[in-house]
Amino acid sequence: MIDLIDRENKILDAGCGTGLVGIALKQKGYESVDGFDLSEEMIKVAAATGVYKSLNSGIDMTKKK
Repeated sequence: MIDLIDRENKILDAGCGTGLVGIALKQKGYESVDGFDLSEEMIKVAAATGVYKSLNSGIDMTKKK
């Protein structure tokens, strides 16, 4: 699982969904986690976890800008 030495590393949870990875990172002591997901509804669920510094929706990694 996730176990980097430097807990101060900034982490991006790409496609964060409901925030389960963010929760696991928080439990491991990581404080600087940002997330994004395509779905606004998933972002609402992830936001309720309280573990993300910032969250953004509508980001589709399969599309070029």
